[in-house]
Amino acid sequence: MIKKYSNLDRATNRILIALLGILGFSCSKDEPREEYGMPYAKYEIKGKVVNKSKIGIPDIQVTTTENMNISTKKVITTNNLGEFTVTEGQGFPQTVFDFTAEDVDGTKNGSYKTGSAQIKNIPLTGGSGWYSGEGKAEVTIELQEDVK
Repeated sequence: MIKKYSNLDRATNRILIALLGILGFSCSKDEPREEYGMPYAKYEIKGKVVNKSKIGIPDIQVTTTENMNISTKKVITTNNLGEFTVTEGQGFPQTVFDFTAEDVDGTKNGSYKTGSAQIKNIPLTGGSGWYSGEGKAEVTIELQEDVK
């Protein structure tokens, strides 16, 4: 037997759906949650790419990947001292940052194999509400010489 809905049933359902959409509702019964917005944080990561003797290597391409639901990549080149800085103005609060250093200039500064490093759980300070705060960290990537 097929049950037919009356016009009153359809109208009631539409009104209830509209009210839930306008008012919203919370899934948490323990603490109130803000309904709109997205958490964000500011990050500054200073890094250095070095050789086996801990001397900085210039002109190395460093690719940064921020692990989250949507990954973003940044490509930076080291300066004359092998240093680089990554600043994320208002990024989603991260737990893992991956770095890959690649020698792309040929034999200009020697030949090096690709190297990588990872930073986990950068502590954040000074946040409130959706703003999680600021985090600072340092990373060193050591590259091995590529002997051919």
